[in-house]
Amino acid sequence: MRQYISVVTMLAILTFATTATARIGETLAQCQVRYGKEIRTANGCSVFIKTGFYIMVQFYEGRADSILFRKVEQNILDIPVEISLNEVHNLLRQNGGGQAWKETNEIIIGSSWATEDGNILAGYTAMDHILCIFTLDHSLRNLAKKKAKEDKKLEGF
Repeated sequence: MRQYISVVTMLAILTFATTATARIGETLAQCQVRYGKEIRTANGCSVFIKTGFYIMVQFYEGRADSILFRKVEQNILDIPVEISLNEVHNLLRQNGGGQAWKETNEIIIGSSWATEDGNILAGYTAMDHILCIFTLDHSLRNLAKKKAKEDKKLEGF
């Protein structure tokens, strides 16, 4: 589980570097009703701004399966301000499909959680102040893509 969370969280942060509360499983139309028109779209992702958050939603087969949350406000070093523990818990609750979350402590420089059934995972990076909530399937797809790239790179080595 540690590998799923850290790899996917880092990939998401590096890939999207952007992101208040779309919900896992929602369609683009549902996200648009919740947040209004996207401010940007790229690579199957939609970025919204609402209530002081960037919300970056990645879709798979028409449903949100990865959501990054980041505050719009930044400090003097251009780093997003911290998402409070209360805000993190609210975002987790809204994206857990009615399930309880348990802290997994799988991220060395942050916090991580999983729903009771393990099908929805989350990670918060303390340095970047980014919360990523994603499905286990999203994580497994990203790991498979990474493995395929690594295998191809080492062909005939």
